[in-house]
Amino acid sequence: MKAILVRLLLAIPVLWGVVTITFLMLRVTPGGPFDREKVLPPEIKRNVEAQYHLDKPLWAQYGLYVKGLLEGDLGPSYKYVGRDVSRIIADTFPISATLGFLAFAFSLSVGIATGIVSGLRAGKWEDHLISGLASVGFSVPSFVLAAFLVYILSHWLHLLPPALIGSWKHFIMPTLVLAAGPTAYIARLTRANVIDTAVKDYIRSARARGVAEWRVLLQYVIRNAVTPVVSYSGLVLAFLITGSFIVEHIFAVPGMGRFFVTAVTNRDYPLIMGVTCVLAVVIILGNLVVDITLALLDPRLRERT
Repeated sequence: MKAILVRLLLAIPVLWGVVTITFLMLRVTPGGPFDREKVLPPEIKRNVEAQYHLDKPLWAQYGLYVKGLLEGDLGPSYKYVGRDVSRIIADTFPISATLGFLAFAFSLSVGIATGIVSGLRAGKWEDHLISGLASVGFSVPSFVLAAFLVYILSHWLHLLPPALIGSWKHFIMPTLVLAAGPTAYIARLTRANVIDTAVKDYIRSARARGVAEWRVLLQYVIRNAVTPVVSYSGLVLAFLITGSFIVEHIFAVPGMGRFFVTAVTNRDYPLIMGVTCVLAVVIILGNLVVDITLALLDPRLRERT
């Protein structure tokens, strides 16, 4: 609990750094949030900028934003008039999070399972098959895989809906496309760890002591081979939550991706800042969960903590 508390306290300056860097990068980039609109009369432009505090000095804008952030107010959207950023995120984040966590669960379960089989059957036909599929998952871009699945599963076999979100069937193809790359990487990483762990001295010693083979595999080989994969899973979670924006756009999923893309295009400062803060919190919490899981798997990490 002490280690978890320390990690949570350390997350505060990390979030502050993310907010500050993002705020400054948006302000120093040429252009403004209303430059894409038709030319406004000077007095109207001044009124609009005053409404959103864009007429104030940079340090004053930063202070107002941090103050609102501490109060739980992410500000109004410049593009979607009359809608707060908090409400937009509250409406769309559950969809993006559901898609990301489904892909995360699929990547871990399928990647680890196939990697273990491939490692234990190294050089056999199972190993060659899984390695070949992993290479395909690495090399095929997400938009190509998405088009292929839509053609096969939707237009040819009529098994799954091609786009939007209405039922659990709508999540299947986006989840498969989003999880393809991470699943392939986890499978290859698990395979390499299983092969490397299986020849360690303590594995030979366990077999020499007469320990049952199933126990050697479960308690020694697989447990130690999966530990590096768990440490990598924090990066996988971050990739899946942020990388889902492209997949959401391809399958017309009404998640945060659509709003984030339009926010970047239209220089919607509050919406970009809000989505960035949410993603930073997700990544920090994901890494914290990974660290706790590693401490449970490896007693040496608990001793260091």
